[in-house]
This record gives sequence, C-alpha cells and structure tokens, in this order.
Amino acid sequence: MPVYEYYCNRCQHKYDSMRPISRRDEPAPCPNCGDPGERQISAFGFKYEGHYYSGHRSERRRTDPHD
Repeated sequence: MPVYEYYCNRCQHKYDSMRPISRRDEPAPCPNCGDPGERQISAFGFKYEGHYYSGHRSERRRTDPHD
C-alpha cells in the first residue's frame, strides 16, 4: 500500500498515512487532534547511484548528443 501525506488545518500537523489507492482522496484522521486531514501533493523523486533524480535535467544534459 502506498503512503500518502496529509495536513490537518485545525492543528497544522503534517502526517503520513498508509492507505489503499482507492481511499487516497478520503480525509485521514489527524493523529494529534482526530480531525480529518487533507491529502497533500508530494514531490516525486528517487535516488540512484548517490544522486537524486526527479525527471529534470540540466541544460547541458539536454543538448548532449550522447544522451
């Protein structure tokens, strides 16, 4: 199951919740106050060979003919 990030407007707490994809947009209860929190959009990236990759490249790499 994926982990989603949520934010509680009442107590301003950020927290994660592991939920099925089918329930990702449903409010998740805040562990601090119990109010429902809203799902946040997360930045996606992963690490390989000691570098972080987000899908964006530098200008030099875009024009490299050996790419």
